[in-house]
Amino acid sequence: MCQNKCLFLISGETPAVMSVLVYKCQLGMAPQYLQAYCEPMSARSSRRLRSVSSSLLAVPRTRTNYGDRSFAVYGPRVWNSLPDELRSPDITLTTFRNKLKTLLFNV
Repeated sequence: MCQNKCLFLISGETPAVMSVLVYKCQLGMAPQYLQAYCEPMSARSSRRLRSVSSSLLAVPRTRTNYGDRSFAVYGPRVWNSLPDELRSPDITLTTFRNKLKTLLFNV
């Protein structure tokens, strides 16, 4: 199904749906093949960087617009655009959804 990159397109998904899916990947509640695409920045770098403490995800580089619409790229990009308080692993899924709705509808 998914080879080296997850090639199913998610361009029609809203940032809210994608954020919840990536949050579930962070908690281990999503399918294993999706969790593989949510790699923390700390796993890629051997140096101590600020991105390690802010729970950012690594966004792979692509050469085409087709690749930019894959979960492997769009998911981490949406996740990294969220404020720090939403990326905290200490909040529950219900709290995450409520804060996300508040953030998206107040903008």
